[in-house]
Amino acid sequence: MFFTNLLIAFFKKSIQHGILPEEFNYSIIKPLIKDVKKNHTGQNNIRPISVSGTLCTIFEKLLLHEVNKIHTDNKKQFGFKKNSRCQHSMFVLNEALNSNKRKN
Repeated sequence: MFFTNLLIAFFKKSIQHGILPEEFNYSIIKPLIKDVKKNHTGQNNIRPISVSGTLCTIFEKLLLHEVNKIHTDNKKQFGFKKNSRCQHSMFVLNEALNSNKRKN
């Protein structure tokens, strides 16, 4: 309980003053092979993932939760939006192109 209260106080002060420890900016980037049967050195077969520190990840999740309480995205926004994927934007783009094509 003490540690939780300490973290909450730390996070609140960080937000209040707009200052975070420099270590919060560090991540380890690990390349993951998408398909082990394909070329392991090919750029298209590698998916990089970023691993951040635990406290940084907790802070980011809490901050995102708070931002989502007060911020709503434009309905036309697709990136970084809850329940939205690249396929949604591609579908809308294709439909718009097909509609315009039909209308010349």
